[in-house]
Amino acid sequence: MNNKLVYREQEKILLAELVKEHGRTIENKRIDGATVADKNKSWELLASSYNSQPNVYVLRTAKQLKKIWVNLKQRYQFFLLDESIESAMLDESLDSNLLDGRLPSITEAAVPSISPPTVGRLPHDDKKSAESVLNKKFTQSIRQEKELFLRKKRVAEEELGKISKERELVKVKMELEIKTAKHEEKLAALKFTKEW
Repeated sequence: MNNKLVYREQEKILLAELVKEHGRTIENKRIDGATVADKNKSWELLASSYNSQPNVYVLRTAKQLKKIWVNLKQRYQFFLLDESIESAMLDESLDSNLLDGRLPSITEAAVPSISPPTVGRLPHDDKKSAESVLNKKFTQSIRQEKELFLRKKRVAEEELGKISKERELVKVKMELEIKTAKHEEKLAALKFTKEW
């Protein structure tokens, strides 16, 4: 049996709409006991609302809904971060209308409930930070390429060393065989002369 929970697009949109209704409590950043209790209560209410909808075929727990919501938010924030970095690299500002057209449709309904990273043109420090990250990745990539090249070079040199040693051994073996053959020839000649 497959334990993976699959959510249809409609279910994700429904979840986003319900989170929008309960967003003030659910998205509260405070972590004191009362706030956590309120959040849990809101998630239970949200789960009951979610499960009572006619287009929901699989009942979900508050814990499952919370998990998929966290995943959706992370995907959305990574999407925005990628767009921001790409924009900074191209030195363009993001047009919010253009960005809205490219938002993942699942979270589009819940955008007001999510606190995304800076949308639009990155502030100067963030731009430097994005460039710094890209420079670090580029430097790391070059370093990895260099290490790979050095490993391949080392392996090739070891192979060449083995071949040279094998060649030397073959040469020594052949020289010994030649000496042995010469000694056997001399021995045979001595035997022949003694017999005469």
